[in-house]
Amino acid sequence: MKKILLVLSISTSIAFATLSLHADYLRPYSVDQDKPSVDRIYVAGNISYAFSNSLKNAILSDEVYPNTPHDIPSTTATSIDKFIGSSFEIGYTLTPIYRVGAEYNYGKTKNTIQGKTWSGTQNDTQKSNITMNTFTVNGYINLNGVAGLNFGKFNPYIGAGLGVAVNKQGVITETATGNTSPGASEINGKTKTAFAWQIMLGTQYSLTKNLSLNVGYKYTSAGKTESGTIENDPSSSVPLSVSPQKSDLHSNEIYAGLLYQF
Repeated sequence: MKKILLVLSISTSIAFATLSLHADYLRPYSVDQDKPSVDRIYVAGNISYAFSNSLKNAILSDEVYPNTPHDIPSTTATSIDKFIGSSFEIGYTLTPIYRVGAEYNYGKTKNTIQGKTWSGTQNDTQKSNITMNTFTVNGYINLNGVAGLNFGKFNPYIGAGLGVAVNKQGVITETATGNTSPGASEINGKTKTAFAWQIMLGTQYSLTKNLSLNVGYKYTSAGKTESGTIENDPSSSVPLSVSPQKSDLHSNEIYAGLLYQF
C-alpha cells in the first residue's frame, strides 16, 4: 500500500508540474460556443479494443525440490489474446491547452506460454486468464491552439500517464510431455501490484458545448504478472512446490467514447 501511495503521489506531482509549464509559443485559441470553457471538471468513458498485445520476459513455472539445483526453464513461444476493455476518467481542464485526469482501466484476456522445463527434458504449455485493473494519473496537451493551430470542432491531443496496475493471474492449466508421463495439472493464481505507464494519441470532436466524441490510440505497459507456487498434479498425492510463472504485460489499444465537461 505504501508503494501504491508513493507512485500515485509522484505521478500527480509530475503531471501538475509538467502541465504548469507554459512555453511562449503555446497560445490558446479563443473560447467559443463549440469549445468547452476552462477551469471545469470533466468525466469520460471509453470502450477499447486491444488489438496487439505481448508478454515480455516470460518465464515458465517449474517444479522445485529441496536441496536440488533449479534450472531456469526456457521459453520458446508466448501469446496473449486480443480483448475488449473499458475505462473511466474524471479530470480537470486547467487551460484550453492543458488538462489532467485520474483514470481507471479494466481488461481481461488469456495468455499462453510454451517452453521446456526440467532442464530441457519436458515440453510445457501453460495457459491462464489475466485480469488487469490499472489506475493512472494522466496529463494531456490539446493541440487546438498550440502555435496558432485551429482544427475547428476537432481537438487533437497527446497524453501520458503514470500509476499502478493490479494484475490478477488466474489458475494456470499446465500440459506437459517428455520427462514425466503426459498429463494436465493446475498451478494456483496470484494478484500482483506493479508500476504502470501509458501514452495516448487521440482527438475529441465537439458535439455540443459540453459533450465531445473521444477517439484515439493508447499504448500501456501494465507491469508484471506472477502466478502462485503450488501445483496440483494428478500424478502426485500431495501438492508440489513450483517456481512462479512471470511475465510483463503490454497492450496496444484503440478506444472510443464520450467526454462531458460540466
